[in-house]
Amino acid sequence: MNYHQNFLDDINEQLFPQNFTDKHLRERILFPLRFQRRESQPSHREIAKQMSQTEPLQGVNCQTSINTTVQNVIRRLVEVFGEEMANDGVNTAPLIQRQRGKKGAWEVVYQWLWEDKFPRWQLDWIWQGLVKQADSPADWIRFTPVNPGDRKLVVPVGKTREQPVIGLNIPSMMHIDLECDAGHLLLLNRGGESQYVMCPSAAFAPRNRLTGETILMPQLGAMCEQDKIKFDSPGKEEFLGIVVNRWLEFPWLKPNEEEPAPIWDTERLHQLWVNLEAEENWWGFYQAFEVVEV
Repeated sequence: MNYHQNFLDDINEQLFPQNFTDKHLRERILFPLRFQRRESQPSHREIAKQMSQTEPLQGVNCQTSINTTVQNVIRRLVEVFGEEMANDGVNTAPLIQRQRGKKGAWEVVYQWLWEDKFPRWQLDWIWQGLVKQADSPADWIRFTPVNPGDRKLVVPVGKTREQPVIGLNIPSMMHIDLECDAGHLLLLNRGGESQYVMCPSAAFAPRNRLTGETILMPQLGAMCEQDKIKFDSPGKEEFLGIVVNRWLEFPWLKPNEEEPAPIWDTERLHQLWVNLEAEENWWGFYQAFEVVEV
């Protein structure tokens, strides 16, 4: 999987979509050549020569305008990703102020692209790839509030086709119905600023064997058994369930109280993705909820 090339292609399409006019042809061709990830970077002059060897610009002298083309790409990057760059601590103002003799703007952008933007892009790319392969059967996962003092679950009124919601700061039980009588469940949660493994985990579900029965979380013996499951911030919460026949022996998937709900990052998600790509049989289940005040 060539993540680097996919990343450049995706960013280039966001900067200069195919339906852009030919006016931006040079910028579209320059972007992947100038910002390709490599240890030794060629000069602008060498990049211009490479541009002149591409089919759309065959024989065109790109050297006389190479600095302008580079600056146009940088301006466009700031237009599209300026807020994101600023949040990462990049001062974007000097990048678009063309000062004679001033160098280094493209290096700053290059560093941001690969050190800040790329890890987030890669994580999201893998996540969306898994989601695309997942099914979304009705009510495979749902939440029911637990009234204070009650020892039993509150039975929901009934199934609806409305956008699934979770009550803000309301202790709830999670129900998972997959109709699988064998295999192992891996349940990933993705919120606004959080990425947790909920099953298996010491916090919610130390056991992940499927028996055909409804799985309730928190399980008996889980660290959150008494407090139940609560969401303290409004917004979108995504859940991706993955069922495998052969369990994935990753150290970070072994429930332990030092990491009650393991955080999945780009490295861990990539490790999962690679192993699932090699698996003949696995099943995915996806559902998104809105956490709202009720």
